[in-house]
Amino acid sequence: NAWVMVLDTHGINVWCAAGKGTFSTAELVRMIEKCQLESLVNHKRLIVPQLGAVGVSGHQVKKMTGYDVVFGPVRADDLCQFIENDYEATSEMRTVTFNLADRSLLTPLECLQSLRYSLVVSALIFTIGILGAYSLSEFDALMPHLTMILLTSVMGAVVFPLLYPVLKGTWFTIKAMSLSLAWISIAALVFMKAGIGGFESLGVTLMGAALLESHALNFTGATPVSSYNETKKETLKMLPYLIAVFILGIVTYTLAVGQVIG
Repeated sequence: NAWVMVLDTHGINVWCAAGKGTFSTAELVRMIEKCQLESLVNHKRLIVPQLGAVGVSGHQVKKMTGYDVVFGPVRADDLCQFIENDYEATSEMRTVTFNLADRSLLTPLECLQSLRYSLVVSALIFTIGILGAYSLSEFDALMPHLTMILLTSVMGAVVFPLLYPVLKGTWFTIKAMSLSLAWISIAALVFMKAGIGGFESLGVTLMGAALLESHALNFTGATPVSSYNETKKETLKMLPYLIAVFILGIVTYTLAVGQVIG
């Protein structure tokens, strides 16, 4: 039995939102005033998630609103015991885990989110193919292209999180390289069996590899192991390369299937 005051982090988890600034002292104070908290509760205590501590200054909140900030456990499941313990957390409550169950929990959502981008790329490939060498009656010939692009969502948003601890590297894009190589190998076999030309398959492969890496990079927002600064550094460093590879793939595929403009 408790009131839950929700801060708008635009869909980003507490850990990353605290580093990014959307789960912050300012937002907490703003929501206290907006929902007129003093009219709802008869105490001056706010339980803030532990992973939001980096973004919330307890003494500033106290100074601006009169409410005491108590940093609660990592997981909401432990809230009842935390309150029963007179707002004292055990070491287990303070421990951040990232085991297989934790990693697999968000894979359905991650897969659905990445699938949107894979579908857009699939539509792009389909459109270029129809305008180029293929016709609507030859839709089946484009299925290997579309299938491999959709497979990037599974590899990047499901397989990558599950295998995360055993993949080599510090950055997410580096860790994903082994999966990208595996995807490229599968794509080469599929395209070879389907009799798809070299430059045509190369174009799809470049687009797919860049897409898979971007799916893996997006997983930074679902983990407690990446800091905002490191994520920002990796994104600024690697994203231009991924975009360049993707554009090169579009150009290669377009030239391979025929002069679209012509």
